[in-house]
Amino acid sequence: MSRKTKYPIVYVCLSPAALATAMDIAPRIIYQAIALGHLEVRHLPGTVARRIWIGDAEKWFRTYWLKAIPRTLNKSSEEDQ
Repeated sequence: MSRKTKYPIVYVCLSPAALATAMDIAPRIIYQAIALGHLEVRHLPGTVARRIWIGDAEKWFRTYWLKAIPRTLNKSSEEDQ
């Protein structure tokens, strides 16, 4: 049986590439949102590592991504319309 982690890791920010992986979207979409000013990138002084806060990413996702229209599960209902 595996041992439980005493202090689990909780990510509060991610790199643009990691955010794209976590959201299962192409990295170019993240970089376009950064270029358009929709996502704010932060970094520590003296470093080149860029990070995006998870809260900012969630706000961007809720604001700029459209709700998906549910697909019908069976084809017979599509044919009736």
